[in-house]
Amino acid sequence: MLVLLIGAVAVAMIVMTIVWLISVRIHNAGIVDIAWSANFGFIALLYALSGPGYYARRILAAGMTAATPTRVRISLNGSASLSSSSRCAARRLLTRSFADSRMIPRTRDT
Repeated sequence: MLVLLIGAVAVAMIVMTIVWLISVRIHNAGIVDIAWSANFGFIALLYALSGPGYYARRILAAGMTAATPTRVRISLNGSASLSSSSRCAARRLLTRSFADSRMIPRTRDT
């Protein structure tokens, strides 16, 4: 199990370093979140398929853990392509809706 952990960490570090270098070059750090989500799904699949345990349960766990990062990756991909003004407008809208539901206190600038 330790070999699996070391391998997963090594792959994640290499992939994230490459993605970080690309994000610096294209001046868009939004792709780092997308890659992080993909890495999480890959490592979860790796553990589910290579780890010990009942095979059918591992396949079920692999499918469930692959679904969430895929959904996150798709939603982040849409937000990474938005302009900064669109992101700011979306953030203000979300802040107002949460403040209206009293989940967070309303601030003066919202």
